[in-house]
Amino acid sequence: MVRSLRLLGVRVQELHSYAVFCDDVRSEANGKNFFVGVYQDSMFFEAPAPWALPTFSVHIVLREPLVMPVPEVTISIETQTASGRNVLWTATHPPSQDIQFFRHRFSFEDQTDERKALVSRFNVQFAPLIFEEETRIEVKVKMGDSEPKIIDRLRISSQQPEGKPLSEA
Repeated sequence: MVRSLRLLGVRVQELHSYAVFCDDVRSEANGKNFFVGVYQDSMFFEAPAPWALPTFSVHIVLREPLVMPVPEVTISIETQTASGRNVLWTATHPPSQDIQFFRHRFSFEDQTDERKALVSRFNVQFAPLIFEEETRIEVKVKMGDSEPKIIDRLRISSQQPEGKPLSEA
């Protein structure tokens, strides 16, 4: 379920897309988001698989270079296991030659600086989410004809391997 979606042009120094993995995201009327049960780069269970989460949310912030015309933008959440890959969720923004397309449907802020970004923020919630085996969740973005880029990932397993940093596990 996509709770909110917004695109706008902003001045940026560095572009960085990321995701927050958590149990729930609560969005307030004043625009604040509250993240409940945030996971860093791994989620561990004490029992063997399968594992079930009653709710699982991903807050995605996409910041990519703004180019005109705006290419098709596809964002996906995928799982990777020993058994293979699976797409949990995907959304595609169609390409546009006309900046008015974005002004009509979303916010777009003009800047005098040449560096602008395509920015999208939204929440995706799964209820329930079941893992049958060790899993890696990946959030990817694909801009036009470019190769998909992993913007964040989360490892789900029964335990942390001894002596290995989480980034290598």
